[in-house]
Amino acid sequence: MIHSKNKMIVLVCHTVYFDGIVPGYGTGSQIAEYLKNRHTPHMFIMHSLYKGHATRIEIFDGTNTSVKYLGYSQFPLIIRGLQDIVITLLILFPFRSKIHMYIGIDPLNAVIGILLKPVFLFNRVIFYTADYAEGRFVNPVLNWTYHALDFIARTYTSKNWCVSTRMITLRKKQKIPESKLVFFPNVPLHIETIHTKVSSKYTDMVIVSALRNDTVNFDMAFQAVKYLSKRFPCIRLVIVGSGDDEIILKKMVRDMKIQTHVLFIGRKPNAEVYPILQKSTIGLALYRTNTPWTYYGDSTKTREYLSVGLPLIITDACSTADDIQKEKAGIVISEKEENLGCIIESLLKNTRVLTLYRKNALRYAKKLNIRNIIEMEILQYINN
Repeated sequence: MIHSKNKMIVLVCHTVYFDGIVPGYGTGSQIAEYLKNRHTPHMFIMHSLYKGHATRIEIFDGTNTSVKYLGYSQFPLIIRGLQDIVITLLILFPFRSKIHMYIGIDPLNAVIGILLKPVFLFNRVIFYTADYAEGRFVNPVLNWTYHALDFIARTYTSKNWCVSTRMITLRKKQKIPESKLVFFPNVPLHIETIHTKVSSKYTDMVIVSALRNDTVNFDMAFQAVKYLSKRFPCIRLVIVGSGDDEIILKKMVRDMKIQTHVLFIGRKPNAEVYPILQKSTIGLALYRTNTPWTYYGDSTKTREYLSVGLPLIITDACSTADDIQKEKAGIVISEKEENLGCIIESLLKNTRVLTLYRKNALRYAKKLNIRNIIEMEILQYINN
C-alpha cells in the first residue's frame, strides 16, 4: 500500500448529478475508487455538467474522506465555467506542495493543470478525453474556444488518455505521437471478477440507461418487443433506470399494449444491477446520434454487459460498437434499423451463435483489465 502524504493525485472532471447531489459514475470514477482501495491520497473535484448542482470535492488523506460542496449552481454556462476554474484554484492551493499528478478530464480541466504545473510543480499533467465533438456548441465562439482548449490540452500534457478507439484514431490524425496515447475505456472498477452466466425462466432483454428518448431509441426497442411478444410468450424487456421521459415511455408501452412484456424497475445500485444482467439473454444499447459527442464516446453500461457474458445488440452511434464488432461479442446495427425484432428472433433461435457471442463477451471483458491500466499509468509514477 502507498502511504506517502507527499504524493497526492488530483482528478478534475465535469459530471452529471442525480437526485440533487449524487454524482454519476463516469470517467475518472474508477480511478478514484481504485486509489481509495489502495489508501492513496487523492482529490476528486466533480464540477456539474449542467446547472442546478454545486461542485462536489472529495479529499481522501489515505484513511478518511472529507466531502464539501462549493459554488452557486444556477449560473449560465460561461459564468459557471469561470466559477469552476476559481473553485479548482481555491481547492488546490492549500495542497500545492503535495500534488504529484494532475488528471484533467476534458479540455478545460486539462488546460487548468497545464497552467498550474509551473506554479504548483506537478510531476505530470494528464489529459483524459471523455468525449469529443466537432460541433460541441452551436455558438461558434464557444465552439472555437472548445477546440482551442482541446488543442492546448492534447499538445502540452504528458499523456493523452482516450476513452475510445475512435478517439485514439482521431488523436493520431491530429499528429499526437503514439507514445503519448493510451486507450483508457470506461470500464468500471467494480467489474473485479467475471460473473458466471445463470439461467432464467424468462427470455429477458435488458436496457440499463437514463430514461431519455432523445439519447436511447426506446421506440425501436418497444416495436421489437411488440413483434417478439407474438412469437415468444415469455419475452420481457427489463429497463433499469430513471429519467425525464419515464412517464412518456410508460405511456408508450400502455398504448402499444405490451405492459406485460416491459418491466420498468427504476434506478438501482450496481450491486443490484449485476444479478439482473446475469439473468438476461441479450443486452440492448440502442444509442442515438442526436448528441454530437456520442460518436467518440464509450458506453460504461455496455462494459458491464460484457463482464457477465451478455451478448449485445448495439447501434453504431458510439465507439464501443466498433469494439463489439471487432471482438464478435454481439451485433452492430444502424440507428435507423427497422427490423430489430427479426434480428432478435433469429438470435434467440440460434443457440450456437448466442453461445459464441457470450464467450467472446467474457473474453473481451477479461482482456480489458482496468486495474492493469491504472497501475501502468498511475502507480508506477507515484511509486518512483
